[in-house]
Amino acid sequence: MKQRLLAISALLTAMAVMIGFVTLNMRTVHVSDGAENRRILSMSTDAGAILRAAGLEVDEDDQVTAEWQFARGEVNVKRAFDVTVSVDGVTRVTSMVDGTVADALKKAGIKLGAEDQINVPVETELTKATALQVSRVTYKERREVTVIEYTTSEEETADLDSGERVVATVGENGERTKVYRDRLLNGKVVSTELVSDSVTKEPVNELILVGTYIEPEVLYNGGGGNGVPVNGPVSGGGSTGSFSYTRAISGSGTAYTNEGGVCGEYTASGMRAQRGVVAVDPNVIPYGTHLYIAVEGYEDYGYCVAGDTGGFVYNGTNTVADLFYDTMAECCSFGRRNITVYVLD
Repeated sequence: MKQRLLAISALLTAMAVMIGFVTLNMRTVHVSDGAENRRILSMSTDAGAILRAAGLEVDEDDQVTAEWQFARGEVNVKRAFDVTVSVDGVTRVTSMVDGTVADALKKAGIKLGAEDQINVPVETELTKATALQVSRVTYKERREVTVIEYTTSEEETADLDSGERVVATVGENGERTKVYRDRLLNGKVVSTELVSDSVTKEPVNELILVGTYIEPEVLYNGGGGNGVPVNGPVSGGGSTGSFSYTRAISGSGTAYTNEGGVCGEYTASGMRAQRGVVAVDPNVIPYGTHLYIAVEGYEDYGYCVAGDTGGFVYNGTNTVADLFYDTMAECCSFGRRNITVYVLD
């Protein structure tokens, strides 16, 4: 009997110790996940075990915090929510429990360019309704090349026969290059800027030489001794033993030369300056007219062609022709003399 009493006493002692231990270590824990609030008694400080005991499940991205104070405890669950981010034609989903738009972009691994646009400011706090749209801004340069057409000009020259045309410089089109800078938003052009506009290839203008030289068909005959009358003006046509003429003009004659290059290699009509080409008033005697010039008291100039304009046309003298000689000595010998200009048939 005594032994039984001892056994019962030991059992009661153990139970008392156990009840004391439980009493000392048992805590009242407040469990909350925002939607539900529960209270449970637990000796554990393992938040996961307490949540399981409370019948609450948590996802990987949910945030669990626990605080313990003597016989009380709190376990709080922040439920993660999805934030959608649409960028580069793809919509991504990232789970967040709090933070800003910048935090969501960072977690999603999305970097914004200097000019990229987003529909919500990056410092905005996230909510369950947050949906982000990133618009990429890029730039692209392009070149536009247009043709600059060459022009054609003509230049008269006595180096070529009258009516002859020669291309001295072959025309070649040039190029104008414009560089544009397009601003693209999500791959679509929204604005364009002209960066540069320059002539990248100068056109070569075409030059055509047009001949004016008329070879005198009748040159001087060596002059003199042909019996042509020089006794005063002849108003009408007639004939001599040597030629027929339509009219005769009497007056003063002078002489000029190109010795030393004093008057130029070519005449006003484009003919080469040479003996047999004389200067007249082209309003009285047209260029190209065949003439015979008789000189009073001097060797006749003979057969020639009207091909130059004399300075006498403008100074009001009675000079009717300026005769070309090869040398200055010949011009000085001729001086100024009375002449008769016969306009030949």
